[in-house]
Amino acid sequence: MNRKFHVGTLVAGLALALWGVGLLGDGAGWWNLELADLRYAGPILVIVVGALVVIWALVSAQRNSRQT
Repeated sequence: MNRKFHVGTLVAGLALALWGVGLLGDGAGWWNLELADLRYAGPILVIVVGALVVIWALVSAQRNSRQT
């Protein structure tokens, strides 16, 4: 079993969790989701993934500079 941290797994897990919370909220009547509301989901996901990649690159670069 591989216990190494993987950013892709984290992002996929967060996306599925948020999707589940959104569907739960819609089913529970907390809000009413419509197709027009979901038009922002794609761009927001791209921004979040991009920010995670940048943060991961900065952390990796800092870790590599300490080792050398």
